[in-house]
Amino acid sequence: MRKFMLALVCMIVPFAFWSCEEVEELVGSIDMTLGEQQIAIPAAVFANIDGTTTVAGTNVQESVAISFKGSATGSYTLGLGKTLLEAVGNVTNITNMENTLVYVPTSGIKEDGMTAIYGELTITKYSANKVEGEFTGYGLKTSVLNGDFDLNNLQDQLKEFSGHFEAVGGTIPEL
Repeated sequence: MRKFMLALVCMIVPFAFWSCEEVEELVGSIDMTLGEQQIAIPAAVFANIDGTTTVAGTNVQESVAISFKGSATGSYTLGLGKTLLEAVGNVTNITNMENTLVYVPTSGIKEDGMTAIYGELTITKYSANKVEGEFTGYGLKTSVLNGDFDLNNLQDQLKEFSGHFEAVGGTIPEL
């Protein structure tokens, strides 16, 4: 019995020095504030395909995806501009946004999902296997974008978001 206990202690002791921080480095995470709501996404990955980096994360009930054209640190415009005025001026390009953030809640993207309309994404670290960054901006519900879009009430329909992420993954070679 004494040998069994010694073997058990020898197997458990190394895990005592393994922190949650190290586990997070293996799976990444996204923390986001949407209006007054706090969203914690405990698993985030990224892939760079043909020059576009996509970060995606989920906590099973809700998901966040961030996509930007590039593979380097720096500042990227989310949506249609960095300000509401720029976004309104570019509204005809809404289907061609290169850099965006999408939030999908439990109820699904169709009604309550949110897409970034304007804001900024700052990539603070970009390596072959890890991307880190911060984001701020404003988005609209998918239901508003799909037909209830009214420029007169646009400011009332915007939802503020902000947050940061760390994602693990890599570059997928071109086919």
